[in-house]
Amino acid sequence: MRFLEGASAANPQDGVLLAEVANSRRNVGDLPAAESLSGRAAALSPQQAEVWLSRGLALAAVGRSPEAAQAFAKAIQLDPLSADALFYAATIEIQAGRSERALRMLDRVQELDPKRPGLSDVRAAARNARPASAFSGAAPAVGSVRLLAIRCRSLDQAKDAL
Repeated sequence: MRFLEGASAANPQDGVLLAEVANSRRNVGDLPAAESLSGRAAALSPQQAEVWLSRGLALAAVGRSPEAAQAFAKAIQLDPLSADALFYAATIEIQAGRSERALRMLDRVQELDPKRPGLSDVRAAARNARPASAFSGAAPAVGSVRLLAIRCRSLDQAKDAL
């Protein structure tokens, strides 16, 4: 991360490099910095798909799913062959209860990157997703998730989760 930050400081107009710094910040849990840096990266390099992918991931991490969906859509527009952008856009569609749209995106991911880790699990989630209107109660707070299932390997693990 220090190398990336130094390189970005030496090249302050390089939005792609700044997006990588944002990704590093997100990966270590510094979500406010990731969101801010990815926004600056998008302003600096708005025609770079990887910048919009970084922006979408940062926005999703801070609970701003509708804006994340827009960022992923921009990444897909700029690079229709971006399996990453399609994959993460599909996860947003699943969260919104739009499983058919998510499955179409995931079909494309399958074509582009058939060995993608997690693809089968996300496809299963899309097939089992309920429409957003099917959820009762208040929407989850920003930064939280609503669990539909917890997969456990043992009865002890299930008891711990409960």
